[in-house]
Amino acid sequence: MFASESMINQKSLGRMDDIESLLYVLCYLKSGSLPVIEYINNKIEVMDMNKFFNYVFEYRQKEAKDHEEKIKELLGSSMAAAF
Repeated sequence: MFASESMINQKSLGRMDDIESLLYVLCYLKSGSLPVIEYINNKIEVMDMNKFFNYVFEYRQKEAKDHEEKIKELLGSSMAAAF
């Protein structure tokens, strides 16, 4: 849920990925939701829990740009500048 884009795209990870994940956590704590959580809630009836992470990875890969914009909205202008 809080994985960085590099993790989702199976690229090498660094310190910035930790910061990105932290921003997702802060966004979740502030708003109580994330775009990926909304996606899961909308699809929960048809999700096979054995394939759960595959659904999440596919969503994050396909909706990367939209995901980033929604995160910036949830963070607010002061924190979005860091993202």
